[in-house]
Amino acid sequence: MRYIAREGKCWVLSKEKGYIILDIDVELASSSKRALDVAGHYSRPDIFKLHVDKSRQSSTQFNNQS
Repeated sequence: MRYIAREGKCWVLSKEKGYIILDIDVELASSSKRALDVAGHYSRPDIFKLHVDKSRQSSTQFNNQS
C-alpha cells in the first residue's frame, strides 16, 4: 500500500502489521474540500444525470437464449 502526501512525499508500507501516526493540518483539509464544487460552477446537469429506480428488483435474471 502506498500513501502520498500533498508535498509529494511517498511512503510504501510493507505487508507487516503496524500503526500509521499522522499529523493532519485541518486547514489544508478544509481548503481541499472547498476545491470540490459538487453543486456550484462545476456541476454540469447538462452532461451528468442520476436516475434512481426505486422499484423492487429481482435478485436473479434468466435469459433463454441458446
